[in-house]
Amino acid sequence: KKDNNIEKEKQAEKDTQKKQLNLEDLRKNLEERKLIPFKLLPTIDLYMDQVITLMAQQTEVETHRPALTPSMINNYTKQGVLPRAQGKRYTRDHLVDLTMLVYLKEVLPILDIGELLKLLEAEGDPQWRYEMMSEILDSEKEDMMEILPKDSDDTKELALQTLRLGLISFITRQSALYLLDLAKAKAQDQTQDQDQARTDEPPEK
Repeated sequence: KKDNNIEKEKQAEKDTQKKQLNLEDLRKNLEERKLIPFKLLPTIDLYMDQVITLMAQQTEVETHRPALTPSMINNYTKQGVLPRAQGKRYTRDHLVDLTMLVYLKEVLPILDIGELLKLLEAEGDPQWRYEMMSEILDSEKEDMMEILPKDSDDTKELALQTLRLGLISFITRQSALYLLDLAKAKAQDQTQDQDQARTDEPPEK
């Protein structure tokens, strides 16, 4: 009887795990993955603990991403990726940069993300950058919904789609790093051209 009870408990545990892991939960996760609208981001400056709480809300449906911690934020600042707090307070601009950091840090090296933030900052204000990220995120998650496996009981399909997504991630990362290098080179050329144009200007009389 004792052995039977143990077997029943093991089977019940397996059934529970099976219920917990299903494609519907993943689809629901993707559907609910939305950034806080820019207009709802605090307009007042926040202390560190308030920033941590807000960023947890930005990623609350994520199950694999490690939580953002004060030490992470301090490291981003030391590395020059994130501007320093203004009197221990963080602005809305900081929140925009941190949102991008939290989403991209599993894909791109931190210093490369810092370079990307600088390039985007040169192209538009914080609201534009944030809303572009939100728009791209919504579009990409819709595409992902289309390629998810149809049957969660088909081990072969699950394995092949996992392989496919892993390879897509590899190719996407390599392409992103290449495009970043290209964008940095173009930005440097533009800066040099502007400096040269100023040098070529005739002196004022």
